[in-house]
Amino acid sequence: MLITRRQFDILCDRYTLSPTQKKIAGLLLTGKTTDHELRESISKSQTALATHIQRLLRKTFCRNKSDFILRFWRDSQNVRPEP
Repeated sequence: MLITRRQFDILCDRYTLSPTQKKIAGLLLTGKTTDHELRESISKSQTALATHIQRLLRKTFCRNKSDFILRFWRDSQNVRPEP
């Protein structure tokens, strides 16, 4: 099941994600899950990327990237898509 842009935006607002964290969240949900793929897409150093991911996981109460993807997908089920 896909997450709509509206659902994604609502969830990002609910978890108060920063613009960089929101971009990382979008990349994770599109299947870019390795640090190398993420680093290429957002042009950040390994240290900066690790910090952003750590804060993203903390804000969403997740242990790892897989847990984050599952949580966002499950939470999106409670957000109604536009008609």
